[in-house]
Amino acid sequence: MEIEKLKQFKEFINCYDIVGKAYNLCVNNDYCYLRHDGIGTYDINECKDMIEKDGSIETIKGYVTIECRHIYGYVDIIHIPITIYLDEWDEEEKQYNCESYTINSDIKEWY
Repeated sequence: MEIEKLKQFKEFINCYDIVGKAYNLCVNNDYCYLRHDGIGTYDINECKDMIEKDGSIETIKGYVTIECRHIYGYVDIIHIPITIYLDEWDEEEKQYNCESYTINSDIKEWY
């Protein structure tokens, strides 16, 4: 997404810290993991083959979804790519005990 297009949403018109504003708009911290076919899912077990490992750090790509109000009055959805950091796999629960994410600051990759 181009910055000019993003500035057409009321939430970003006068905003200088766009990534910071995006974090604030992600109030529910709800995110999806990206499967190998590019589709989002809430179940990490569907995309375990997408987990990247760099030493002890495990990451997976995903996205958060925010609703923004366009200057012309309609509401639109923006998907913001994120990197999710995974820690401590729980074999019994079949999930990670600790997850956190960072927003991709390259606005051109937002859609």
